[in-house]
Amino acid sequence: MSLIKNDRQRKLFLFFTGALLGAVAFFLINTGASLSVMNDNWIRSGYVEKDIIQHYTGWLFYRQSPLTFPLGMSNAMNYPQGVAVTYTDSVPLFAIIFRLLSPVLPETFQYFGLYTLCCYMLQGAAAALLISLFCSNTIMVLIGSGLFIFSPIMIERAFRHTALASHFLILFALYLYFSNKKEHWRYRVGYLLLVGFATMIHPYFLPMVFAILFADLLEHAVSTRSIIKPFLFLLAAFFVVGVVGFSIGAFSTPSSGGSTGYGYFCMNLNSLFNPTSCSGITWSHLLPVLPQGLGSYDGFNYLGLGILISFPIAGISWIIQNSQWEKIGSFLKNYWGLLISSVCLTVFAVSNTILANTRVLFTIPLPDFILKLGSIFRSSGRMFYPVYYLILLFTVTFFARFKKTKIGSLLLAVMLVVQVWDISPALAVKQAYFTSPSVSFENPMKSQFWDTISHRYAHMFSLDDTLVQALYPALYAADNRMTTNDGFTARYDVDYHHMDVECHRATA
Repeated sequence: MSLIKNDRQRKLFLFFTGALLGAVAFFLINTGASLSVMNDNWIRSGYVEKDIIQHYTGWLFYRQSPLTFPLGMSNAMNYPQGVAVTYTDSVPLFAIIFRLLSPVLPETFQYFGLYTLCCYMLQGAAAALLISLFCSNTIMVLIGSGLFIFSPIMIERAFRHTALASHFLILFALYLYFSNKKEHWRYRVGYLLLVGFATMIHPYFLPMVFAILFADLLEHAVSTRSIIKPFLFLLAAFFVVGVVGFSIGAFSTPSSGGSTGYGYFCMNLNSLFNPTSCSGITWSHLLPVLPQGLGSYDGFNYLGLGILISFPIAGISWIIQNSQWEKIGSFLKNYWGLLISSVCLTVFAVSNTILANTRVLFTIPLPDFILKLGSIFRSSGRMFYPVYYLILLFTVTFFARFKKTKIGSLLLAVMLVVQVWDISPALAVKQAYFTSPSVSFENPMKSQFWDTISHRYAHMFSLDDTLVQALYPALYAADNRMTTNDGFTARYDVDYHHMDVECHRATA
């Protein structure tokens, strides 16, 4: 039985309680050190790896650039063309808000700790609402939410790729989808808000949210035998993306050639049970780390021992309980659109390069124009995230529907304990980063030479466009209010940059 009778009050209670649980998890894992907006030392030292330096440097360049339209553009990066702050993964939503507030902010200001706290809280809130659609017991809902909050794929991205920790966008999209199943289909403004926020947070979430929305619209169109309203709603969603994307400069930064394409950052066939990512952190107390080939380290999708044990049990039990064709047919009839979307996302995530450990089993040849389209979201392993959360949701709701709620609650609690215990080595490493006194920033650009020229030049030109090599010169340029042509952003006009570099090499 639910502890709260009124449905609206229950949803509010679950939303805020789930958010509170997310905040508790954030402080347990990351402490509160990252919330000090005037402390950027932990960012400058790289936090596990160096990508967060890119995100912070993008914010520094953007903050000192004049406000223009589109709002998210900075002419100090990729000079003289400029680049949108969305391509430094600096969370444009927060970057624009704090750029507008910049005159009243302290000289040193970072918002990445604050944003990550929001990700944890919204993860808990969205998970609680999502599970509540299938379970009326509040205690079981909150225990199940803990499994979503301690999601390895969300925690792994937190701070390393700050914007990519925004998995709440996926959970809220799933909440809207399953809500429509229970309350009959209606055109929810929530989807339009989600695609708008996804555009302002990280474009990789757009195909994930659209896959869920498309499943919802397709199922409704078939069931009502009417495609006009669903089609118009889909157009409205694309219109929102277009307006928001244009407003933040997402379409003002050309990108062409020279980048590693689709099929390299693929999802390894071992990713669900391989407890390692590109940071080299071990994510399991028990399971061995398996080798990874190509760029499949970025397709980290480790389920965690609690889910790896529970999901097969839940799946086999469900098949036995629903062995009659009528029940299975009813399930397929209800969720066929979502199943199709899940298959498509999985196929795209695995890519045309089928990889197991370090061995390429085979490569499916694709036309160049398909490879070019796929390379827009070249880190394809990330596209499995919605399917990952569907696996998690199925497992949690299966045990949450036990007739004897005490047994169901106990099983969920054991699952959560096993999950947290399993990934605790990684959690300990992340916590130690903020608590260890040995963590300090060592700037490789620190020398008498760099000190003497810091205020003598307005522009830094780099002949090295390797991302890691470009990060510290770009950070130096931002600190000294210089412009730079450095190719440290995720997307930029590659052809123009290479032509510019070659011209300067020829005249050097």
